Amino acid sequence: LKEEARRGRLPFDKDLLLNLAFFLDHQYVEWNSEIGGIQQAKRQKGMENAPRPVANKILHFVMKQRSSALETKPTVDVLPATDDPVDLGHASVSLAYLRWLAEPQVADIDSEVADGVLWALSSGESYMKWTWDDVEKRGQGVACSPLEVYPDPYARKFKECRYIIHEQFLDVDRVKAIYGQE
Repeated sequence: LKEEARRGRLPFDKDLLLNLAFFLDHQYVEWNSEIGGIQQAKRQKGMENAPRPVANKILHFVMKQRSSALETKPTVDVLPATDDPVDLGHASVSLAYLRWLAEPQVADIDSEVADGVLWALSSGESYMKWTWDDVEKRGQGVACSPLEVYPDPYARKFKECRYIIHEQFLDVDRVKAIYGQE
């Protein structure tokens, strides 16, 4: 499934990698279809050391848009299922829990949203993943790199995906802490 999804997202990866390279101030890159990735743009023979007259201004624009996007931060809210006092109480407790979770010293949701906005603006894609942390015994939100996410290539809309693969590097000690195995 991952290989099929990787091939399906290759056209998106082309734009994503080129945008990301420009954002990181590597403007002299080009797409190489043979390797399915980007490479440094080749220079003409004898012109290897000639200056390239290009100014990269995408960093300025991305950071300005990020600042603008983060002015209005999303807030959490919980609505009760009914007017029943028990449901009102459950909604109130859930809202207090979500507000606690959003605190910077807990799950720092605002920081993860800021990272997600930066991914969206610099590369054109962004994913937020909500997981349960068994070590901390609480939920946590994570802004995933779009280079690590492989959605179902046949889904026409994100909500129709049959599967989404999130591939990520985990240190051996972290795997042992999470799963209790070597």
